[in-house]
Amino acid sequence: MNKYDIIGDNHGYAKELQRLLARIGNKNGSHPKGRKVSFMGGMCRIRI
Repeated sequence: MNKYDIIGDNHGYAKELQRLLARIGNKNGSHPKGRKVSFMGGMCRIRI
């Protein structure tokens, strides 16, 4: 079963995003346990 780390809007906060990715274990674009990063937020809009 795949596991995901979901990250919300990060508009203009590249350094903070890098720190967050390091904190959750992502090194050089991958996680040692195979977790995937999914970005959610401004690019996902639902119209009702």
